[in-house]
Amino acid sequence: LGGMHALTHAAGGLLNTQHGQTVAVVMPYVLEFNRPAVADTFAAVARYLDLRDQSLTGVVDWVLELRERVGIPHSLSALGVSDDDVPTLARMSVADPSAGTNPIPLVAEDVSDLLRTCIAGKM
Repeated sequence: LGGMHALTHAAGGLLNTQHGQTVAVVMPYVLEFNRPAVADTFAAVARYLDLRDQSLTGVVDWVLELRERVGIPHSLSALGVSDDDVPTLARMSVADPSAGTNPIPLVAEDVSDLLRTCIAGKM
């Protein structure tokens, strides 16, 4: 569950974003945030998916392509999340029970940066 759900629970609770859609929006950004801890695991996922690039990068690219094909927005701003929401969302995300399962510990400063990345839609 980790960071994807911690950020999603916060956005849903504060701004009533739809859970599944929000998870899909934040997924590639959280994967990149967790890269140092999950790169080897996701290389196995890439092999299972039979991706040309059998690395975490290949999985992230696959997620981005799938998201585009099914019409999932690329940023949290498209769901109504703004930079003004970051302090509250960061506090809520760090306090969320799912946060403890993230491979890299979630602290408010890092989560604030991650949220700004998700809002801007910049990989």
